[in-house]
Amino acid sequence: MEDPPKTRRELKKSAKEKKADVYSAKHTRIAAATKLKKK
Repeated sequence: MEDPPKTRRELKKSAKEKKADVYSAKHTRIAAATKLKKK
């Protein structure tokens, strides 16, 4: 497990990155579903 971020800015950044990861994962899933539908 990683060490918790020391500063508020780091905390904000990690939270933003988490959101981006969730978004990209969702987007990938949608793209995969669309690909399957087209085939």
